[in-house]
Amino acid sequence: MTSSANRQLIVMRHSKSETGASSDHVRQLTDRGKADAVRAGRWLADTEHVPAHVLVSSATRAQQTFDHVSTGLGDEPEHTVRDELYAADVDDVVELCRTLPHSLHRVLVIGHNPTMVELVQQLQRRPAQEGPAHLPTSGIAVLTIPGEWTSLRLRSAQLDEEYRPAG
Repeated sequence: MTSSANRQLIVMRHSKSETGASSDHVRQLTDRGKADAVRAGRWLADTEHVPAHVLVSSATRAQQTFDHVSTGLGDEPEHTVRDELYAADVDDVVELCRTLPHSLHRVLVIGHNPTMVELVQQLQRRPAQEGPAHLPTSGIAVLTIPGEWTSLRLRSAQLDEEYRPAG
């Protein structure tokens, strides 16, 4: 559980998706991706990391990941689909998080690599080489942010937990 003075940012890479779609933006999840997303949602519920709100990339695979994570959670949290997450860089995601309402203490961001793994690496207080070198599909990193969302900056967070799908 996070202290009321802190915020928790949960960073997730979308689940495994098909290749060869007509457009990258419309790629669908594979059966494995759907199952991995449900398991990731169960892990979030089992570890008491249920988000109050989810920011989801507008890409089809990210939205489908959210749907299946919600199944694993047993409930669908409030969410916002954000076009800018599709092609966002680390600075874009940090700025987006800085605008989150004060009332939200735990937020999940579902996006794409390399941005998601770079976000985790660059937010950590410890050197990036000690953090995850790779965030696999359906991979999750749970970070504690000291203070308010408005004070979020690089090298300010603590990496608390990581989840990697089996297989």
